[in-house]
Amino acid sequence: MDDSLRRAAREGKVCELYRLIQRDGNVLRRIDQVEFIDTPLHIAADAGCIDFAMEIMSLKPSFARVLNQEGLSPIHLAVKQGHKEIVLRLLQIDKDLVRVRGKKGGAMKVVMREQFKDVPSPCVHVPAEWMRK
Repeated sequence: MDDSLRRAAREGKVCELYRLIQRDGNVLRRIDQVEFIDTPLHIAADAGCIDFAMEIMSLKPSFARVLNQEGLSPIHLAVKQGHKEIVLRLLQIDKDLVRVRGKKGGAMKVVMREQFKDVPSPCVHVPAEWMRK
């Protein structure tokens, strides 16, 4: 992925996203062709950049189901980082994201961490080791 797109996602710069799209209309399509990758949605979800994450969801909703090289989807990263609003907004757009299995697919557990007590059930599947925090 282009470093400037990675930086825009990390910093939540939606205007920069569109500048990059104007420069190269296929910038997001190429990312979609890689099986395991940190998409701009992964990066924004991990960094807590809500507006950028929602913009990417409107442009490329398929990114929400992509697993990165660690076997995590954007919603897994948002839960792991405690970004409650991103989790809720992603679930508003696609409630089936709770079924996305990540790392250790069969060993994933349904977790309700204290900061996510108001997330609608079923909750997000996250690795069991996150429960020990």
